[in-house]
Amino acid sequence: MDTSLSNRIAGYLIESGAVPNFKNAKIISSEVKIGRSRFDLLLENKNKRIVLEVKTCTLFNKRLAMFPDAKTERGRRQLEDLVKLSQNGTKGAILFLVHSYFPYLFLPNYHTDLDFSLTLLNSRKKIKIIALGLFWDKDFSLKKFKILKIPWRILRREAKDGGSYLLILELRKNTKIEVGSLGIVSFPKGFYIYVGKAEKNLLKRVSRHKRKLKKKHWHI
Repeated sequence: MDTSLSNRIAGYLIESGAVPNFKNAKIISSEVKIGRSRFDLLLENKNKRIVLEVKTCTLFNKRLAMFPDAKTERGRRQLEDLVKLSQNGTKGAILFLVHSYFPYLFLPNYHTDLDFSLTLLNSRKKIKIIALGLFWDKDFSLKKFKILKIPWRILRREAKDGGSYLLILELRKNTKIEVGSLGIVSFPKGFYIYVGKAEKNLLKRVSRHKRKLKKKHWHI
């Protein structure tokens, strides 16, 4: 999927009056740099300007679409800047283009990028957030689209920095290791899996596990 085409797709939908809340909007310019961020489209609707960021979503199944599929610090920063613009009188909006007509729900991917997801959750009353499911025909023509529901209640419940995790360790040769009061223990080479749980600060816990230079005060 060529993500550089997303602006053209969004522009077509807006000019066709297909995007909710932007039915009378006109495109003023594209690739607009405001402060530290660059946004895809600048719109004008009833003498009011709207800064719109367009995101391409290709992660979905038959019910649910999620964005992003990899951590996006740039996306989180853009959300923060859209909120600031909205507070200063310029409307901010983000449009997720889901390239499938199967899903009917959309959520930020809190499994992959918790920071982006929480920022989107906290922005929902300050900027306009829209997700559209697109139906592409075999000849790559856009046949129809639908608005996807965003279940904020589920996001509030699930997007928390806590949970269980698996730490996978590889021992490349037979080794004897001192294990506290157990003394010297022989470990045959192979893979070991440690199952851990953190009620909060899960990301920091996992990051600490992955560091090689640290004070070793946990049994793992």
